[in-house]
Amino acid sequence: RHLVIPDYNSEFHFNEIEVWLNKKRAQLESTVFISYDKDGKPYPSFWYTLDDFMIALRELSVIGVGGGEFERFFYIGQTDNRGIVHGLVNVAAFLSHASVISIKYDACDEFNMDKTDYTAKYAVSNSCGQFGRSYQDEVCVGDTAHMTCDVDKDIQMTA
Repeated sequence: RHLVIPDYNSEFHFNEIEVWLNKKRAQLESTVFISYDKDGKPYPSFWYTLDDFMIALRELSVIGVGGGEFERFFYIGQTDNRGIVHGLVNVAAFLSHASVISIKYDACDEFNMDKTDYTAKYAVSNSCGQFGRSYQDEVCVGDTAHMTCDVDKDIQMTA
């Protein structure tokens, strides 16, 4: 089953979240939206900003993605009576994950860190899966099965 959210609740909850996050703007920009160079020196992320996050959050939590039976929303507390508490927990969980995977490295793609030999280079095979994962064998199940793409066995890579 998917989450059906009335528009007025979504807009109301987003506005509350936006006010709260903007009150914490300085703290978020100095701790969450921070990347690190190769020497570990922090700098404000080039790719990830609070302003851009707020645009995306509004789009995903108020307008949603998909349509009809496949319409989905980013959960910001729209369906409970606890104000924005659950929504802020979800935002924190999302930003925590994003910090570890992307913001920290200022990367907009998966960070390739599996080395296959004793050089300083990373293997092109990282694009097929890291940490024991096999991306080509991953599929969507249940009501997201329609999102699975067939593997193109004839695909070619050029550099």
